[in-house]
Amino acid sequence: ARVAMLIDEQGQVVDWTLTETSGVPVLDAQTCILLKRRARFAPARGPDGKAIKSGYQQRITWEVR
Repeated sequence: ARVAMLIDEQGQVVDWTLTETSGVPVLDAQTCILLKRRARFAPARGPDGKAIKSGYQQRITWEVR
């Protein structure tokens, strides 16, 4: 699965979009739940040093054993 996230000036995930499915709906839902709960970011900084909104993409590979 691949997820795109919008990060605010405080480093919090404020929006996310599943951009590529794993092919398994339960795993896609779990991907979003885990990222919302665990994702932590330091805020991005602009040329002037002030915190700015930013984007981040993450690919999650699930392995079923």
